[in-house]
Amino acid sequence: MSLRQLKKEKTARAILTAAAVRFAADGIDAARMDEIAADAEVSVGTLYNYFGSKQSLLIALFEAEVAEMLEAGGAAAADDMDPLDAVHHLFTAYTDIMVATNPHLLREVLRFSLAGGEAIQELARLDEDLMVQLAGVLAAHQEAGRIAKSVAIGDAVFVLYSVLMTELLMYLSLDEFTPADLRRSVARRVELVFNGINP
Repeated sequence: MSLRQLKKEKTARAILTAAAVRFAADGIDAARMDEIAADAEVSVGTLYNYFGSKQSLLIALFEAEVAEMLEAGGAAAADDMDPLDAVHHLFTAYTDIMVATNPHLLREVLRFSLAGGEAIQELARLDEDLMVQLAGVLAAHQEAGRIAKSVAIGDAVFVLYSVLMTELLMYLSLDEFTPADLRRSVARRVELVFNGINP
C-alpha cells in the first residue's frame, strides 16, 4: 500500500471515529459536519470529499462494524461443531462486537434507520450480509446431515436472526438488560428454536 493510500485510510478512520463520538453524544440530527471535521482535525472540505453527508458517515461506520462481525463470525463457527454450537458461537461473535459499540450510537442508528429514507436500504443490505453468513453456516450443516433436509434454510435464518435482533432491541431499550443478559437470552432462545416446543 502506498504512502498516499495509508494517509487516506488514516484520515477516513479519524473522521469516522470523530463521527461516532459526535453521533453518540449529540444525536445524528444535531451533530454538525463542521464539528466532526474539527474533531478529526481535517477541513470541512476534506470531510465532504471523504463523506458527502451524515448518512454516508453512518453507513460507513456500520460497514466497518459489519465487516468486523463477519470476520469474527467466520472465525467463530467451525465446520465440525454441532449446528446449535455453531450458531451460538456465531451470535456470540456478533454480540461481542455490538456490546463493544457505544449503546448511544446504536440507539441513534436504530432511530435514524426507522425514520426511513435511503439509509435504511443500506443498513438493510448490511443486515443481509450477516444473514448470508448465517445461511452459509446452516447450509453447511445441512449438507453434512446435521440439519434435516426438510428445513428451509431461508426460514431458519429469518427466525434465528429475528431472535438476535429482538434481543438487541431489548438490550438497547432497557437499562437493566446487561451484555451478559443479552448473551444468555440469545443463547436460550436460539436453543429453543433448535429444540422446538413440542414434547
